[in-house]
Amino acid sequence: MYARKLVAGIAGGAAAVTVLAMAAAPAMAAVDPDDTAGTPVSADLIAVGSDTSQHALFLAANDWNATQASSAGFKVYSYAATGGGTIPTPGTPVSRPNGSGPGKAALYGGSNLAEVDFARSSSKQSDDETNNGLQSYPFALDTVVTVTAATSNAPASLSCEDLVKIYKGDVTNWNQLPGGKDGTIKAKLPQSGSGTTKFFLGELASCNAGGAAITLGTVDTTPQEHDPAAVAGDPNAIVPFSQGRATLAGSSIKIEGNFARKRALYNVTRSTGPSDTKIQAFFQWLCSPAATSSIEAAGFQQLSTPANGGKCGVNTTAAETNFVTAQVDTATAVTVTSQSASSARVVAKVTAPSAPNGRVTFTENGQVVQANVPLVSGQATITPAAAPGSHTYTATFVPAANSAFKTSSGTGTGTVTGAPASKASSSISADFPKKVKFGKKAKGTVTVALAGVSTKATGTVTVKDGSKVVGTGTLSGGTATITLKKLKPGKHTLTVSWPGDSAGNASSTTVKVKALPKPKKGKGGKK
Repeated sequence: MYARKLVAGIAGGAAAVTVLAMAAAPAMAAVDPDDTAGTPVSADLIAVGSDTSQHALFLAANDWNATQASSAGFKVYSYAATGGGTIPTPGTPVSRPNGSGPGKAALYGGSNLAEVDFARSSSKQSDDETNNGLQSYPFALDTVVTVTAATSNAPASLSCEDLVKIYKGDVTNWNQLPGGKDGTIKAKLPQSGSGTTKFFLGELASCNAGGAAITLGTVDTTPQEHDPAAVAGDPNAIVPFSQGRATLAGSSIKIEGNFARKRALYNVTRSTGPSDTKIQAFFQWLCSPAATSSIEAAGFQQLSTPANGGKCGVNTTAAETNFVTAQVDTATAVTVTSQSASSARVVAKVTAPSAPNGRVTFTENGQVVQANVPLVSGQATITPAAAPGSHTYTATFVPAANSAFKTSSGTGTGTVTGAPASKASSSISADFPKKVKFGKKAKGTVTVALAGVSTKATGTVTVKDGSKVVGTGTLSGGTATITLKKLKPGKHTLTVSWPGDSAGNASSTTVKVKALPKPKKGKGGKK
């Protein structure tokens, strides 16, 4: 922002001509999924650089623009390292810097891009960068690991010393290492200017004899930083990778064990950064709880602020070694339901700005019911034995080691429903006339008796002639009076049934009724 104003104020000067000539590029800008949507104006901030943190800054910029930009008076545009082509600016589109080194180079010297306000970086400053006044602001914690294909000839674990031998070319086949299978090793490093490459080689030097920088053997340096395609499907390939990015890369790659080196991720400014109110406003927000979810969602941990023992947002020219991370609040809710007549179902749901990782311990009345139950999709579930009645359980979430999540507890109460009481057997007696005159309706009573209890049966009694309902009655005091529909002349076996109620089981009986035919007429037309 400051640099844009400065260049704009140099009317026709040679310096202005040089910068603008360097910024010239084709008019159309490439679009990467991690590019902030839209076109920035002169009041906005523009960030470029590291592939490692591009997704974190993409998410953070989106959050800032949605919640803070209106009141702050500016938006933040973060452009990915990947994607190629050019990126839009308030002026002429400029070539897209790919990596920490090119991103920081855009802030000074012959590669200075006046439209760029800060650079994402995954490596500490070089002496040249420091001598040119750059300032690095740590904001997140990452870990550099090595990755191989999901199916690989590499051992499951590689030490720093093993990696030195691999990248120097002293070991060229995986079977030369314990646990390795036959296969010519394909050692790879991200592209030139990658902060991950710079950091990784620095860590290997610390394991090399005398701490000297290693002389590379046959190493492919063409892969794009953090592109799974560098190793996916190739059982002999290996490349350094951000652990945070690896966890988001899917199942085509796997993280090798043992080697894991922590590093800070930075946003880097020119020497004017400490006094630039817009940059400082965004950087301080990036260290606040409002930005935690964006950083965590990208696979990293937010560093703590100075008030909480950390160095988030504190400018430095050296590698940051204070890796105290911000604590992420969690909430635990507990629901208790009846699993069976003798067990409960207890579910603890743990929520946080990003997916929590850890285990849950359940207690009842201070006694542990079940400990260290893993979270699955944010929930831990147990089905402990429990007597019928009310039960109150407490669930305590304990975050995984080295995670940023805070412990939380919740309590829930529910009722275990006992087995239903056994019902009494029942019997039906039906009293209907054995014969009914032609055209008349039979009327009778039905009594339902419950064995061994004083409770009277309730509900409806149904009388059927075959499948046809010919009468119903409601029990009162265990008895119902029922008037049947007219029956066709002839013999009828009627089924009298009761479906049961809360006190008694169903029962039925049969009764025979003969419906008389129409009387014949006598002589003279008389009956």
